Formats: sequence, structure tokens, C-alpha cells
Amino acid sequence: MTEKAPPLQPQTAFPALDPICGDFSIAIRRDGTWTYQGSPIGGCPW
Repeated sequence: MTEKAPPLQPQTAFPALDPICGDFSIAIRRDGTWTYQGSPIGGCPW
């Protein structure tokens, strides 16, 4: 008779992180420019 392997323990793909919440100062201007803390965020190069 063969022995059964012990049951697998659940694992997560990523380690637990502290939740991030609050005001990030992200805005979208009328011209479509996204800003973070007043500086424009660059888009994809393509």
C-alpha cells in the first residue's frame, strides 16, 4: 500500500502588503494630461 502525500497548504502568489489608501494627488486635466503631485505623467511611448 502507498502512503498519501500530506495535503498542500494554500499559498499566495504575492506577499501580503500594507494597504495603501488616501489622497495621491492624481488629476486629469481638461486637455487629457494626467498629473501626479502637479507633475505630468508620461504616457506609453507608442
